[in-house]
Amino acid sequence: MRNVFKLAAAGLAVLLVVSFAFANVFIVDEGDRVLIVRLGKMDRVLEPGLHLKTPFVEDRVTFSVRVQRVQYEGIDSYTNDNQVVTSDLLLAYHIDPSAIQQIYAVYGRDFEQKLMKELTIGSFRAVMGKVNTVTLASERDEVSDRTLENLRNVLAPYGIIADETRLLSIEFSKQFEAKIEKAAEEKAAVERAVQTARLREQEALALVTKAKGEAEAKRLAAEAEAYQITQVAKAEADRIRFAGDAEAERLRDRAAAIRENPQLISLLQAEAMLKWDGNLPERMYPNSALPILNLEPGRGQ
Repeated sequence: MRNVFKLAAAGLAVLLVVSFAFANVFIVDEGDRVLIVRLGKMDRVLEPGLHLKTPFVEDRVTFSVRVQRVQYEGIDSYTNDNQVVTSDLLLAYHIDPSAIQQIYAVYGRDFEQKLMKELTIGSFRAVMGKVNTVTLASERDEVSDRTLENLRNVLAPYGIIADETRLLSIEFSKQFEAKIEKAAEEKAAVERAVQTARLREQEALALVTKAKGEAEAKRLAAEAEAYQITQVAKAEADRIRFAGDAEAERLRDRAAAIRENPQLISLLQAEAMLKWDGNLPERMYPNSALPILNLEPGRGQ
């Protein structure tokens, strides 16, 4: 009977030892690192794989070396034109495995709140202090890039690597929104005034063009009328000249005929006598002749 109890006790002892041994065997996942703290003092950092810790003497502190993301909300910042802007910022980072003991020694497990939050917000506010509020919306990517550059320089000495920053939201103060709204209204008013001025300018230009067209039409009409009058006058002058030339030609022909036939003079005088109404001319000029009467001495008796 005693042997049975001894055998059972031995089996139980073995079971307890095996259970206790398995309780202190653990696996470190890929992407994690385990800090072993021995009697309250940092001892070593374990890589991924199967490990065993000394019971009652060693404790495990697990750190992830994967990329972590943390979001800081409601960050109030002053811009370079003294406007308050409230923003949400996203930070992606990972821990340098070789700096785990350094981080734990100074900040413990709560390094994110004790270290990173203050440095991240401070770096972001430093960048925002150089940005103008009016251009902030169009420069949000540049703000994110400059914040990331600052954080890489600030966090690297602590063993924390900044991978990405992103400006998620921007909220302006009520005073600035009112100022922007007023500026937009003033800009719209100026644009309306410019548009009205351009419309009036176009209308004035149209009137000037119309007046020029009417003046040109009148000028062309006047020129056409003057040309017509000139042509009519020229035609009349040509007609008179042609008529004069014809009459002169007729008289030359008549004079030639009289010279060649002297007897035609008597015939013409007789013809004139038949047409004469018996009245002498009202005016007589010296050396002028009366074509009808022959007053030569010795004749007409």
